Amino acid sequence: MLSKHWQKLIYYVIGSKRVFNRNLAAGLPRELCSKAYKKNQARLRRKGITEEMFEEWKVQAKKHLEDVQQGRISMEEYTTWMEQ
Repeated sequence: MLSKHWQKLIYYVIGSKRVFNRNLAAGLPRELCSKAYKKNQARLRRKGITEEMFEEWKVQAKKHLEDVQQGRISMEEYTTWMEQ
């Protein structure tokens, strides 16, 4: 039988690992969105796309991010869309 101290320590480590894995999974779509945002903003500065095109992309990107976070679309679909 473990002491209460060791039990708390074990629960802390297991709980921390679960929270870390959950945050890691939740952070991947946001990281992809951030990279795509930077790429499109650079295109805007170089005049590769217009302001209207960039604003339209931002709205669509936000919708896709919400969809993947709520499970309406898969990560594969989201990744493919972001890499366009």
